[in-house]
Amino acid sequence: MKDQNNQYVQLNNSGDMKAINIENYTVQNTLISKKAGNWRSFQLGKLNFDYSLINYWNVQ
Repeated sequence: MKDQNNQYVQLNNSGDMKAINIENYTVQNTLISKKAGNWRSFQLGKLNFDYSLINYWNVQ
């Protein structure tokens, strides 16, 4: 991942591969999650993460 100056940035320094963890995110009383597969920008969750970053975030 790069910053606005096109320099690589470290997402976190905890040793955990996840940099962003979204919990209990609901839309219209529906839980949004990777497992449910309803997170994408064209789906109910409307999250727009690049697929190359799939291992660096989670929604559950």
